Amino acid sequence: MFAGKAFNLASRPAEAQRVLSVAMQADNLRVDAIVESAASSASLGEIVVAERLWLRALELEPQSIAARLHLARMHRASGDNARASEQYRELVKIPGLPREVFADIVEFFIMNRMLEQALMAAERHADEYPGDAIAHVLMASTLNSLGKHKRAIKALDHAELCTGVEDHRAIVTRQRRYAEHPEAEERFRRWANESIAGNAEHGLRGMTELLDTYPDFTEARLFRGIALRRLERWAEARDVLLALRDINNFPGIDKELTGIFSMLNQPDKALEHAKLALDATPEDPTLLTNYAAALLECGRIDDAARYAARAESVIPDDEATRKLIELIKLRMEDR
Repeated sequence: MFAGKAFNLASRPAEAQRVLSVAMQADNLRVDAIVESAASSASLGEIVVAERLWLRALELEPQSIAARLHLARMHRASGDNARASEQYRELVKIPGLPREVFADIVEFFIMNRMLEQALMAAERHADEYPGDAIAHVLMASTLNSLGKHKRAIKALDHAELCTGVEDHRAIVTRQRRYAEHPEAEERFRRWANESIAGNAEHGLRGMTELLDTYPDFTEARLFRGIALRRLERWAEARDVLLALRDINNFPGIDKELTGIFSMLNQPDKALEHAKLALDATPEDPTLLTNYAAALLECGRIDDAARYAARAESVIPDDEATRKLIELIKLRMEDR
């Protein structure tokens, strides 16, 4: 069993499966071995096999935290939030959840505006880990989203008394600002939408004005960088995001930098950040495609083909992945 986990950690899934098949013969290891073998299958791009194995693990042990968490993350990565929600709802019912699982659940519900479910999970987290700062920070985030700002401030005050609060200083600062100045958060969300999908010039101007008022609003720096990227001001976007990465490596920064370095004709740097993004969120098929594209830019055609095939197995109808696979085939013919 331990050898199988070690092989998976070393990105050697085929070897992991061989030793895990032995571990499955032991009654006391069977469920854990099935869950770990499913993770190996997922690493090999065998998503259907992985899902079947995780479901089998749940048949044997309905309270398997690892199996439900893998399924939730798999559905989430594929964009099936309804099925991901089902697994997260079942996870909340299981006693003895680890801290990081609670955080994953609350974050999912908040991101998908399932706020009552998020609050329920956050309250359970705080009840089971009252000395855990992030439990109270996540509760404050949920309460702010529900417009319950006074309760959010109390949760943040409680977080300040907990060990590890400094590890979450950026989000504490933002949530306290949200509770005390909700209009600033509304401005941020409006300009964030413009930065991502609307008028990037307006988004850039709005984020710059917001930073003039709140210089510690680090999330505004992220969306300022995104607006600059959409305006094709590549060098400026790179500088903003690299500086922010040194302060707070938000999810999504490395994905942004992958594309930016590609446009700056720095394929080695693009590949570096594509790998960092994929390592942080290995369940995200879009990052598999991005990594495959970066490998191709660096001339690693066979590696690019392997990762593109894994991406296609997860999102078979994705247009970007399909075009990338066609390009890889052309490069193979030209060799």
